[in-house]
Amino acid sequence: MAFATWFTKVALKKDITNFIVVEGWVKYKEERNWRQHTWIEMEGEKIDPTFDQFSHYENKPSYVKKVKAKYSPQEYLDLDKKYPLSKSDWKDAITESNKNKKHLVGTCVNAFDLDGNCNIPQLPYKDTTEFAQAEENATKITKEDFINAVNIPQNLKHIDAIYLHDQNNNVYMLYDDNNDIHYLFV
Repeated sequence: MAFATWFTKVALKKDITNFIVVEGWVKYKEERNWRQHTWIEMEGEKIDPTFDQFSHYENKPSYVKKVKAKYSPQEYLDLDKKYPLSKSDWKDAITESNKNKKHLVGTCVNAFDLDGNCNIPQLPYKDTTEFAQAEENATKITKEDFINAVNIPQNLKHIDAIYLHDQNNNVYMLYDDNNDIHYLFV
């Protein structure tokens, strides 16, 4: 996603708008699990230097034909403004003072593939059913307790949220009720 955001910003500054941002999946030849991925398409060609991250596995990666969403450049930047994850947020996540805190690994939006299987290895949930059960059984905690346990990215610190702790799996969840998104911290 970082490449797509960077590319879109640079292209728009140069008045280049003849492309779309695609959110879809990459899969491996002999696996059912899909991995969420974002790339650029321009004049029928994929612009995706980050695809190489998948090619070091034995099973050759390929794009899944079905895509999650296609955005115009401006639509994608509007989404990025609404749900930003900046470099400074990630930098904060790895500072020494936050070393023992839980870190954001994803959301309920990007953690599961089309079949409902979990595709974020840090999460303990096999699928959406296990996640839903864990969320339902999670303990509601105070914002103060949540902040003491996790490193919250700057853009999430001031939203109206419900704070949960899945004690069985030691996963913290920040639930943005307005947008119906769970941010997951392990």
